Amino acid sequence: MTAVEIETSPIGNLVAPTTEAELVEILVRRLRSDWPTRAIASEVRSHGRCRTDVCVRVRDLHGPSGSDLIVGVEAKLTDWTRALRQALLNRYAVDASLIAMPSQRISAQVLDIASEQGIGVLGVGAGSLTVMLPAVVCSPRAGVHQRMAA
Repeated sequence: MTAVEIETSPIGNLVAPTTEAELVEILVRRLRSDWPTRAIASEVRSHGRCRTDVCVRVRDLHGPSGSDLIVGVEAKLTDWTRALRQALLNRYAVDASLIAMPSQRISAQVLDIASEQGIGVLGVGAGSLTVMLPAVVCSPRAGVHQRMAA
């Protein structure tokens, strides 16, 4: 489990996300700061009419030089079952699929079910991002994967 530095708000207080938009904002800010990102986008069309909350192109630190991974993240404040369903569908389009939720709402049950499905879990705090469970790299469908990478 890897934790990242906590960032304070302009007035010095830590403020937990209260909306999905705030959750996504913190998530994107921490991903840009702490991951080897090449590009980040929100509300990316993935498959059918579905959209992935956050799509990240990251350098594959274990692959050949210059290779990238496409990572999809579904962010939800409370509905972890919906986040997991969406993350499962994202596995058809991305190399790794995760859910992101406020850290205090991630239970052992969420981690167990996500682990069974190969879905990673990110805990989002007030300015922090913690990998609670790493995602398993999957084999997405080529056509959908290419659209997500574009």
